[in-house]
Amino acid sequence: MADVEHMADVEHMAHSVTVGERGRLVIPAGLRRSLGISPGDRLVVHSDEDGRLVLEDRRVVIRRPYGSWGTMQAGR
Repeated sequence: MADVEHMADVEHMAHSVTVGERGRLVIPAGLRRSLGISPGDRLVVHSDEDGRLVLEDRRVVIRRPYGSWGTMQAGR
């Protein structure tokens, strides 16, 4: 995944994606490159309190204090 300084630029980029028949989303190539997402990377998906879909690098989520992950799970 990209470093934090670069993330500020990336988060303002908007991309349109289509949900496929089997519920799959394709992350546009430019966004994958900007975020450093490669084939085989493990991501965690959840929705936030505003109903937005959030994808996060699994390694970042694992490093968080347990309470943060538990809070995210409780919101499901």
